[in-house]
Amino acid sequence: MFRTLFRSLALSAGLLLALPAAAADKQPIYDVEALVFARPSADTRVEHWPDRSELSPHQDENARSLLPVRSAPGEPQAFQRLPEETLRLAREYQRLVDAPDLEPLLHLAWVQPGLGRDNAVPVVIEGGTEPGGHVEGTLRVILARYLHVEADLRYRRPEDVRDDAEIGDVLDAPHDLYRLKESRRMRSKEIHYLDHPLFGVVIVITPRV
Repeated sequence: MFRTLFRSLALSAGLLLALPAAAADKQPIYDVEALVFARPSADTRVEHWPDRSELSPHQDENARSLLPVRSAPGEPQAFQRLPEETLRLAREYQRLVDAPDLEPLLHLAWVQPGLGRDNAVPVVIEGGTEPGGHVEGTLRVILARYLHVEADLRYRRPEDVRDDAEIGDVLDAPHDLYRLKESRRMRSKEIHYLDHPLFGVVIVITPRV
């Protein structure tokens, strides 16, 4: 019995460590890529915004930060960022760059195991540009009968980002903070779009061979 219990614990640990481990052979592995963009010039007067008290800064004790891009050859670990040359949404990124009313904020990808709802963890993403503003929050990928992604992101427009603020304090003020909170069923390899009047996310989830 103890041997069986030990093997079960080792399997769970292996999924959160090195992806090529034998324990992860039957666990589906995915590349998750997200492209966050803003509409900095959008007119907020034509939209109904929720009370700012509903938009407290994002805090989730279960969220985890991504590991940096692997500097040495070899397979990436779970929840490790992938190098820029592997990104699949380059064409979509260029379209955003060329669009006069849109601004790319953040473009990144990482690798992770497909985990069920009880085990899936939110991944912290954060970034921005001077002309576009700042975004911070989490993306959570869930593997059930279908893939699902849960986005919970906060966006601040460029004119509301204080020049003297620390990055971690950018979203601390209770005003001028806009939230995208959405859950979407997805198909692997298909590009999906999560929308908000001021910003959005293009996301694709691709199985690793």
